[in-house]
This record gives sequence, C-alpha cells and structure tokens, in this order.
Amino acid sequence: MNLRKNIVGVESVDKALIILSCFKKINYPVSLTEISKLTSNHKSTTLRIIKSLEKHNYITKDVNGKYRIGHSINQIKDNYSDQLIWHDLIHKQLEHLTKISNETALFFIKQKNLRICILKSEPNTPVRHSIETGIPKSLSVGSSGKVLSAYSGIDIKNKDKIIKNGYLITFNEVPLLASVSVPLIKKDGELLGAMTLTGPSTRLSKKRCLYYVGALKSAVVKVRSELSN
Repeated sequence: MNLRKNIVGVESVDKALIILSCFKKINYPVSLTEISKLTSNHKSTTLRIIKSLEKHNYITKDVNGKYRIGHSINQIKDNYSDQLIWHDLIHKQLEHLTKISNETALFFIKQKNLRICILKSEPNTPVRHSIETGIPKSLSVGSSGKVLSAYSGIDIKNKDKIIKNGYLITFNEVPLLASVSVPLIKKDGELLGAMTLTGPSTRLSKKRCLYYVGALKSAVVKVRSELSN
C-alpha cells in the first residue's frame, strides 16, 4: 500500500502564500497596486485575499494604506525556532545512542494515523537498519508505532502495560529486525514522539534491548530537561 498521496493545492491558499512571499525581500510597506503587480493578480482578487490575511494578523495596514507583515508571522517564526532547538537536542541524543550501541537511533512523530521518522543517526557498519526520513509508515508495526499509539490514547493490545513500563521491545515484526522505543513527553504532558533503537535481531537481542531501555530513558530526560530551560 502506498501511504503517500499526491498533494492537491487550493488556489486561494496558493495565492495567499504567494502574497506573503512578496515580503521575503521587501522590508518596507507596499501598496495594494504593488502587491497586485508582484503577484500578477487582479487588484480585486489581491484585496480579497489581503482582507483574509489581515483578519488573522498575517498582514497589517498602516495609516498610509500600505501593507506590511503582521505579528502572526513572528509567532510562527518563534515556533519554528523552538522546533529547531528541540530537533538539535534530540539529534544530539540520537548520535550518543548510536555511539554507545553501534545501532540505528531514530525519532518518530505521529501524524494522523501514521508514524514518520524525522530524525536519525546511523552507525558506520555494513549491516544496519537504514531508514529514509519523511516517509509515512504504519502505526501498527514496530515498537515506535505502538508506543506512539499507546500514548496517544489509541486502544491497542497491551496499551496499559506499555504505558506502565514506559517502553516497548519488538522482534521480527519487520523481518530480521528488533527495536526498542520510549516516548518523549514534554513536562506539560504533550507527546512529542518516540525515540527508538533498531537493528538486526541477530545482534540486538532482548537482553541488549533491555539494557538500552535505560539509555533511551536517560536521553529522553536530558532532552526534556533542556527543553524546559
């Protein structure tokens, strides 16, 4: 089953984003006429879209009737900066996990009914679990999917046990692979994702997986501590 779908744009949204893009290299107020020319849209269309952007504070109009970026853009920028910070913190811990285990360390997030690996660290060994980031995968397979499901309130087998233990180990759900995952939860209770170690099941035994549960939980504590500072 192909989990990826073609993305179909909405024309009015496309036009709104093009209008916002005009301000990438312009740091001064611009008129409706200028925006209309820059976007190759009729003034009436441009004005209608600008009104919607104004309503949500993505664009603001000054006393001279010209437009500049509104404060909602700054809120998005701040949120993006925060994401970069926790991405860096998580990736640092993934690299540490790979260093001590010589296995692949991954970070998965839940999107709708799927899981997506957005960060990874792979060992420099010929036999390893290599995964491409950004590819949607099923929640029903592997320790990461089941940890994400359990902590998202999805009714799955052994949900209470997963939450009680704070981790899950799986063997050969993906042929010849083992994995162990723990949740990364912010202090406010928000589930960010699942941190995972994975590798060949012939090498990553149950005993080794249990040993690395502590390392994974320690990595989560470090990330959470840094995020709260």
